[in-house]
Amino acid sequence: MDRLENEDVDAAFVYIGDADEVSHATGTYASEYRSAIEEADVLVGRLVAAIQARPTYADEDWLILVSTDHGRDEEGGHGGDSDQERTIFFLAHGPSVVREPIETAPNIVDVAVTALIHLGVEIDPAWNLDGRSVALRVARVQ
Repeated sequence: MDRLENEDVDAAFVYIGDADEVSHATGTYASEYRSAIEEADVLVGRLVAAIQARPTYADEDWLILVSTDHGRDEEGGHGGDSDQERTIFFLAHGPSVVREPIETAPNIVDVAVTALIHLGVEIDPAWNLDGRSVALRVARVQ
């Protein structure tokens, strides 16, 4: 948290994987899974608070993306090709985010492309990326 509050951070990736692990062990509807999600929410809140505590926060254009790496079936499994297993949740927050429903559901491959576009990275077609920029008000580079 200290780095987010006090250092010149251009980008950070934080993996909060406990909810995923707990769901695989206990199932989608288990109380342990709900508790793990609540703990993940607390951790995300701490990260957001650290960003907002930055002395230069008001002058910065932070993009906070939160997603799962996959969906799951009712038992907590994944790896198949069902809509449930392929559907992620995707949350985006920051001054550059459009505050309207996203017409086409985001895919996991959209997370990295959205972050890169927000950072001003020009996407080289030779990279053959499958994703697209999602939820940004104005893409800086396309």
